[in-house]
Amino acid sequence: MGILFPLDSILSVYSIKLLNNLAIYKDDTIYFDFQNKIFRHKDKTFKFLYEIRDNKIYVNGKDIALIIYRLTSIPIFWDYKSNELFRAIETIKKFQIIENSDSCVLIFTLSRNTKEQLWLEENAILIHLPDGFYPKFNFIKGDSGIIDSIAIFHTKEGAFFKIFVSTKYGSYKKIKENYVLKFILYSYGNFGYIVIDPGHGGKDPGAIGKWGIKEKDITLSVSKKIANILKKEYGFKVILTREEDIFLSLSERAEIAKRYNAKLFVSIHCNYSEVDNAFGPETYFLSTARTSEERAVEALENSVIKYEVEESDILKFIVSDILQNAYLKESQKLAFFVHEKLKDGRNDRGIKQAGFYVLRKVYAPSILIEIGFISNPEEAKLLMDEEYQNKLAKAIAEGIKNYIDWYIRR
Repeated sequence: MGILFPLDSILSVYSIKLLNNLAIYKDDTIYFDFQNKIFRHKDKTFKFLYEIRDNKIYVNGKDIALIIYRLTSIPIFWDYKSNELFRAIETIKKFQIIENSDSCVLIFTLSRNTKEQLWLEENAILIHLPDGFYPKFNFIKGDSGIIDSIAIFHTKEGAFFKIFVSTKYGSYKKIKENYVLKFILYSYGNFGYIVIDPGHGGKDPGAIGKWGIKEKDITLSVSKKIANILKKEYGFKVILTREEDIFLSLSERAEIAKRYNAKLFVSIHCNYSEVDNAFGPETYFLSTARTSEERAVEALENSVIKYEVEESDILKFIVSDILQNAYLKESQKLAFFVHEKLKDGRNDRGIKQAGFYVLRKVYAPSILIEIGFISNPEEAKLLMDEEYQNKLAKAIAEGIKNYIDWYIRR
């Protein structure tokens, strides 16, 4: 509970009388409900902590500061570091919380500009406003699906607002105007659907590596792990194009993305090479292949087209390139953020571009990831390993989250 002070002694310094369950100052009063550890002032309810010793009520410093301010309008604060009361000018004139269906906006109206600081914790956002002082509240209960509560505390250097988010993770955007500071908090669950596409499946085994390992099995296992991390650890909404060993045409995969109005599309594949020592991940975005190596991978992944279209129908995919160009920059950014995580500790084969049919009809930022070479005996063994698959999935999921943070804050 921290340092406690006798309530009546402190209040008497400010000419506040304590009578039973009332604090009285001039014509104003505060009513204490000691049983429920709350006090009421002008139709507002506040929490406070207390102990009773030798028939005296002892209250902690931050609650005493709030009681004094509510009755006298004197801006009194409790320095939680030095454990003392102090006076300061009220520089945060107004603090508002605006609840929306998919976000929550925090608005600070200041009497002077300040260089704010921000830290992200596991389930909270901590905002420090140097020379910012806000005596009106020390705790606010949230009413949205995003904010659970806000704890407000001070030092002589300024105010700290600790925002506890209801979901484990979320993202934010900062907007700074003259004397006004806004933070828009988003829940990842409201971002929209992320579609994870396990490559190949059913009658299309994909590449077949050493010991008869099939690409379709590896991609399904890794994709499920990615989806699980995105959903359970971050709270995203995720759809898998397939959850079992079935064949899906490239058009059907794109149709799933369209049906859910996908915000992102990530297709998971394994690479193949005639050279046994080729290894490492590659991340592709949709564009014209530039090198013979990119064209080889493009041909390999596009070979599934033989299962679903006539040769003349392939022209339809070319037309879709025009629409895809709108998402080119975002797809490049998505590839960058994912590959930054994926390459860590692995042979980095880089970010590349190619004209994959599976991406052509998806109208959202989209990438295709070759997680490793199934043709390399050493890497094929890794790709079959559960622990290694978990590491791949975690890296890809973190990269996706980092892209979304960038997208929201830009």
